[in-house]
Amino acid sequence: MIKLMRLAAILSLSISIIYILFQSLQPAFYMHLYPDIFVFHARSTYFWEHLSLSNLGHNEYQPGAIIFFILVGLSFMFDSSLETFKWGLFTANIILIMLTALLMHKMGKTYGVILLSSLLIFLGPILLFRFDLLVIFLLTLVFYFWEKGHHEVAVAILPLGVLVKVFPILFLPYLLFVSFRKYRLVNAVYLLSIFLSTLITYFLIYTIVLQIGFKETLVSYNFHNMKSVATESVWASLFYIINIVKGIPLPNMESDFGINAIARGEVYPSIQFYNYFWILPMGVLNLFYFLKKKTVHGIDYQFIILNMLVFLIFSKVFSNQYWAWFLFLIPLLKLKTLQTRGWLINIFLIILTTILHTFIFPLNYTEWLNVLARKNVDWMLIWVMIISSLILPILAVRIFIDVFKNDHE
Repeated sequence: MIKLMRLAAILSLSISIIYILFQSLQPAFYMHLYPDIFVFHARSTYFWEHLSLSNLGHNEYQPGAIIFFILVGLSFMFDSSLETFKWGLFTANIILIMLTALLMHKMGKTYGVILLSSLLIFLGPILLFRFDLLVIFLLTLVFYFWEKGHHEVAVAILPLGVLVKVFPILFLPYLLFVSFRKYRLVNAVYLLSIFLSTLITYFLIYTIVLQIGFKETLVSYNFHNMKSVATESVWASLFYIINIVKGIPLPNMESDFGINAIARGEVYPSIQFYNYFWILPMGVLNLFYFLKKKTVHGIDYQFIILNMLVFLIFSKVFSNQYWAWFLFLIPLLKLKTLQTRGWLINIFLIILTTILHTFIFPLNYTEWLNVLARKNVDWMLIWVMIISSLILPILAVRIFIDVFKNDHE
């Protein structure tokens, strides 16, 4: 049975990788996914031409992402063209998919690889064009070492993920809570000190070796705060619903700071509100959990998933690659949990919203931008966007009930 499961996992993963590779070659997908590669290529080219990042100028990407681009730039040994870099990026991301699947297998979640393969097919090829798989792999590695009892190693790897994308830090309070509940306060403080010291060390190594100043590096962390509310976020859908109820046109759109977003003049109450409001629901959720749960039995992946989902709901920026952060956590659940009626419904809703979001971006993104630019009104696209967003809080409520109803996960 185990060998059959392993074979099914290998076969399903191979099919999903081939399928998304095929999708990546289709104009309907790559036309809106390809532009980011121009910037990745430019960052990598700059380093390999100067062997440093000194005087790089404006840069929105965090240290871990820049290092990833530089490593993908090893493809320049063949030639420095954008097309060669693209295939280098694809190769690196496929390797990361396989390594993440391997970790799931080693964690005793071979069935999760089969589920992951299905989710990848519904998500499409977007992850091949991005660098999110690096942080997804690092986060899975954190959970792998934590499950093996190597907690110090886990919290030393976590800062690597934070240096690629900030969101892995969301799980630090939970890991410290588990350490506190299972052992004692001094253990949690010890792990926190490891996290902070390794984070500072990695950051210093990056700035010294690559010769880039602190100020230039910190700019990349503040870049996100300057963005308005993204057009695919749950917050944006709330704006759409309000305007529809009022019988007025959808909010105007702006294209700035690397995203298409609601014009900042029409964002209420302010952009700063959306920069920090997510801290409130996240804080309340974690505090409620910590007060409610008196004992811990391993990692509560349902709560990890709920944390990620609540963050995405209240984040002002949402896109399919961010949704992948959530999707890659689902296969970490126990098989008996995934087989419950409640989670079968959840998986259906997850697949449905994945399909709907992909339908908007990238498949019909030009048409969607035309709707937001008020060039035409496409009610089907508008309602697809709204429904895909409304599914997220529905999922959150369902998972919340499950987390606090059961103590088995």
